[in-house]
Amino acid sequence: MDDPLDPIRRPGLAYQHAFDWLAVSLHAAGGPVACVAASPRQMAEMARRLPDLPGPETDAGPLAAAALMLPAGFDPALIQRLRPDGRLYAVVPGRLARFVADWERGRPAMNERLFVAAARENGFAVVERIGIHPPGAVFQHYAGQLVLLAGRRAARDRRHFAMRRDMVTTGRAAGASALICLTLEQRP
Repeated sequence: MDDPLDPIRRPGLAYQHAFDWLAVSLHAAGGPVACVAASPRQMAEMARRLPDLPGPETDAGPLAAAALMLPAGFDPALIQRLRPDGRLYAVVPGRLARFVADWERGRPAMNERLFVAAARENGFAVVERIGIHPPGAVFQHYAGQLVLLAGRRAARDRRHFAMRRDMVTTGRAAGASALICLTLEQRP
């Protein structure tokens, strides 16, 4: 637990949760899916979780679902390929994104407010909202670092496990989280 995080080989815990959520959601779609990620490394992580995942340029006909990982904009071309009952899954940065270990400063990702506004303009509504790495988890992490400075390793371990316990949330705390996972459906 004391080893520094190496984001080159493996994403941080918050991103692991986000990738897993996207993979499970796309797998459950029951039809052709596509994923667009902000970087080749993120696309490789999605391909590791879903080996048969096509890229957005593949023409697999109407899509059952599409996923956007830290989108820089709302992609109308991808959205038009969704079936009428298709779902859109998105992971967008939240207010605490800078507290994620492998957050890349200067990344041109849309925040939740801008993404949801663009989605509504394109006829989508949010049906599920999950926050990853909410304020409580950030507090537990830094409290653990403080007690470690005092030499209390066991207390730090308890804080670390409390942080892991509090890593995913819904409700009001989701909006203040580091990453926000959104499920959107087309409005009739």
